[in-house]
Amino acid sequence: MNRSQTCRAAVVLGGLVLAVTSAHADLPAGWSVYPFAGRIHEIEPAGGVLACATDGGLLLFDPETQTFAPPIADAGCSNGDCLASNHLSAVSRDGNGNYWLGTAESGVVVFRPRSSGKRFGRFFALSSTPGGNLLADSVTCIEAWRTQAVYVGTSQGVAQIDVAGAVESYNQEAVRRLGQDLKGNRINDLTADSLFVWVATDSGVSRYTRQPPYTVEFLADSLSGQQAFTLKTFAGVVHAGTSTGVFTWQPATHAWRRILNFNDTPATPTPAFVVRSLVRRADGKIFAGSNGTVWFYNNFVWGQLAPSAPFALNDREFQTMVATGDTAWTCQQNADGEGAYLDQAVLTRAPIWQRYEANGSPPSEVQALDLASDGTLWIGTRLGGVGRLGTDGRWCSFDSNDPVVRANMTDATGHVRALVVGADGRAWFHALPNTGDSKAVDILLPGAGCDHTHDVWAHVQHGDHRFDGRYWRAARDADGNLFFLSDGDAGLEPDHGGIDVASSDLGRFVSIAPDTLGGSAVGALAFDSESAPWTQ
Repeated sequence: MNRSQTCRAAVVLGGLVLAVTSAHADLPAGWSVYPFAGRIHEIEPAGGVLACATDGGLLLFDPETQTFAPPIADAGCSNGDCLASNHLSAVSRDGNGNYWLGTAESGVVVFRPRSSGKRFGRFFALSSTPGGNLLADSVTCIEAWRTQAVYVGTSQGVAQIDVAGAVESYNQEAVRRLGQDLKGNRINDLTADSLFVWVATDSGVSRYTRQPPYTVEFLADSLSGQQAFTLKTFAGVVHAGTSTGVFTWQPATHAWRRILNFNDTPATPTPAFVVRSLVRRADGKIFAGSNGTVWFYNNFVWGQLAPSAPFALNDREFQTMVATGDTAWTCQQNADGEGAYLDQAVLTRAPIWQRYEANGSPPSEVQALDLASDGTLWIGTRLGGVGRLGTDGRWCSFDSNDPVVRANMTDATGHVRALVVGADGRAWFHALPNTGDSKAVDILLPGAGCDHTHDVWAHVQHGDHRFDGRYWRAARDADGNLFFLSDGDAGLEPDHGGIDVASSDLGRFVSIAPDTLGGSAVGALAFDSESAPWTQ
């Protein structure tokens, strides 16, 4: 479950584990990076796979085997032959089989999977590479036109990259700027055909000729004053998703026409809804991703057809949709960065939704981590519960999106501050409660694989064995005894804090009070002996 827009990754060297905010750095030999596969901003169905531009890199999904490949994320490199950023905003595949990737703030990257030489090329606003310039580095959309050109929607306007064989170069003459050539303040999407480049902005739709002199025309008509969120060309017809519904361009009348219900009347008007993404099947039926739901047009009327929302996903939007045959694919997400999986709609007599989640670390800030004796890595996150990286390289998340986990985890939202793994492989974790609130310490023995129905939960309730502090750190000694360190906030027990200790088997407990320590806040703990503190 995605609960943060900030990109996070776990970095491991042998038995040492660090949490980093980004993998954008040269890594010394011996390090491994475990990125997450975050929100899917755009899906490109090409080359037999679904290429997904995510907050955690390029993610490839094989619909036939229903499996994800490891994300192609930025792990740092010294020669520029890697992604410029793992925070991707858009993806498009050209006629040569290369993927063009827009990033949130690092320009454009072309990924050449078939190349035996340099597999990545970069385009920035300020670039010393010949032909590698760009209008702006914040990319909102990207569209490759066959093997000839790539159009890049940025915060400053639309840029063009010309493709001639294996050589790509920035075309300064073709630039079309926001506020100067194109009406609006933000470019939301674009599409291209043999004659025009069509651009959707927060003021409507403009188009300009693909060839010099690149003449621009603002297409107001019935879209005047409306935001256009997406543009798609289906069967030679340009479709616009707007703040009130879906419109098609009518060349004969030089006007937009809204797709209405067949029985649209003033008494029973077609519902108005925001359209953030569009896909059309071969039979003419249309999916429209909206706010909170998906709309479906069956060639007669509009109706709602959306997957169920995960428990913790609020204010969801469907910003990307594609189709492969009769199957539609989307990703539900929100402005807080939540949403990290593919939703598939198989249109049988009763449409069936299936969810696929990529293997990756929970996409939230890493607050705590620990290694179990068998080499399993556990992480505690700010808003995503806990995650476990098994020795087989598979991640498993324990968060509120699974009903079994939600029913057993004390903090259902998934706040985790202190985390430690016992000698028996059980993970102990605690949410740092607000002042005056109480929280239990949760103890989790995971089931085989990632089947949460086989998880075994236990709890040390607030007040049991004098466990009544606010724990922000936890540690384990050589004999498996667990130490929980309080942050010193008064909480419910003003006279308590310090350190609370439990044996791994829950057989013995002890509290080391603040008056013994000289203070109630304990920030760190080290062990200078391997002998146990427990004596008979």
